[in-house]
Amino acid sequence: MPPVGIAILILGWIPALFFILVGRIGIEVALATVRTAIDARALRTRYVGPVTE
Repeated sequence: MPPVGIAILILGWIPALFFILVGRIGIEVALATVRTAIDARALRTRYVGPVTE
């Protein structure tokens, strides 16, 4: 069983790195969406007027 343990020690960081990258991409997408919405609202307010309900 020692070869299995050594393989896990050597290759075990790959799934962790993958999940970190996926999490970071998700956060970046969410941040980009929010910034786009803020910029679109600013442009609409500038050229069309404020939103009135």
